[in-house]
Amino acid sequence: MPFATRANPGLRALSAAALLCLATLPNGAAQAASCPQKTIASSLFKTGLDKWKSNTPAEIAWASSGGNPDGYVQFTDATSAGTYIDAPTTYHGSYAALNGAGYITYQHQIFSETGVTAYSPYEVRLSGPGGAAKFDGTTPTSATSGWVTVVAPLVSGDWTVTSGTWSALLANVTDLQIDIELVTNQTIPGDTDIEGIDNIALISKPCGFFSPP
Repeated sequence: MPFATRANPGLRALSAAALLCLATLPNGAAQAASCPQKTIASSLFKTGLDKWKSNTPAEIAWASSGGNPDGYVQFTDATSAGTYIDAPTTYHGSYAALNGAGYITYQHQIFSETGVTAYSPYEVRLSGPGGAAKFDGTTPTSATSGWVTVVAPLVSGDWTVTSGTWSALLANVTDLQIDIELVTNQTIPGDTDIEGIDNIALISKPCGFFSPP
């Protein structure tokens, strides 16, 4: 099953080996921590939004403190539209070499909420000329007391292909979206909903993932 794990408070370097050892992967166990890994792209939001954009730009801002650590992307709900953030071009291109051998990771926190009617799962979406797919992680059940780390392995069985094919999609990814808004409120504006994202990264894990016997 897809999963989200709680981050250690001081985590910043996004050590993939450390993250993957926190829980069993959807299609198998984490390999040894010594597995060599490489950061393809990352966004730590130390000084700004790092060129990430949103479908509701008025609800997104850079917060200089409160992240894990330092700055982060802050969402303050003001409309009924669901809000996500869009990756810059550094996350675009061929993911073919990452098929079964890479993952997307980020950290999310629900800071405050009132009038909650529902929660949505942690969700990541990829799209391109060859198709589209989404990854759904676990669903939060209340405001979190800390940053939650989400890991989305680039393994076809962990994603729902919504158009095209998995291999054609990975040949040329032109859009990466991450839902920052997971809370549905009764009345907006009126109720409170503040959420955040930090430490996004696209990681190559050449040794891949394996299924236990």
